[in-house]
Amino acid sequence: MTDKNDSSETKSVIPQALLDHVIANYKKPADLIGENGMLKQLTKAVIEAALQAEMNQHLGHAHYGAVTNASGNVRNGQSSQDHHR
Repeated sequence: MTDKNDSSETKSVIPQALLDHVIANYKKPADLIGENGMLKQLTKAVIEAALQAEMNQHLGHAHYGAVTNASGNVRNGQSSQDHHR
């Protein structure tokens, strides 16, 4: 008998419609795993969203949101960084 809570049979939490949208322009493997492929773009977007959520949680307010904490712990702004070699 199989237990319904068996972790070996986990369902995907990503909706099929989202996956279909992501791979809509797929033509060759490089489109997904190449230097500028979808996997790299998705990884970047997920990490940036997670870091932004972590910052929001840490500071207690969203980016450009009203500061409600009295600690003075606020964002200093965000700008692009230039890397010089």
